[in-house]
Amino acid sequence: MDYIQYTQQDADKDGISFAVSQYSQKLCNGDEIIGKIIFEDKPLIISKDYLDSIDNKNAVEYFEDINRTKSLYLRKIEFNECQFMYTNLLKKFFDHLVKTDLPERTLIWCEPIVWDRRGYIKHLNVFKKPEFPLKNQNILIFSRMF
Repeated sequence: MDYIQYTQQDADKDGISFAVSQYSQKLCNGDEIIGKIIFEDKPLIISKDYLDSIDNKNAVEYFEDINRTKSLYLRKIEFNECQFMYTNLLKKFFDHLVKTDLPERTLIWCEPIVWDRRGYIKHLNVFKKPEFPLKNQNILIFSRMF
């Protein structure tokens, strides 16, 4: 299995209209694409208005830490589930990407309710609700720091 960068050219061929992050990857077995993890360079920003509305000092500090941390928006996971979904291959793919290709202090956030009909986020079992509630209750995060 090879881990290969998923490029904007790949995205254009796949009909993806947003600018994909340099950290997006595809997992290949020879010429066969087994899976794709696609990010957008869109930080998770907690608005000042929301921070000002919070009475909990720990929550404000937590959200300010999130605002200072590099974050990537996980836009899409595709995986050849027929052959590989119920193996550990998707988890290994995600772990490799996180440990090898992402900067060390990077938060990944997503809104799986928008796109994850196949349950990939649940299968990975590493995304959690933020420690304190956000206005958008559908956001999940993954980070080794939080």
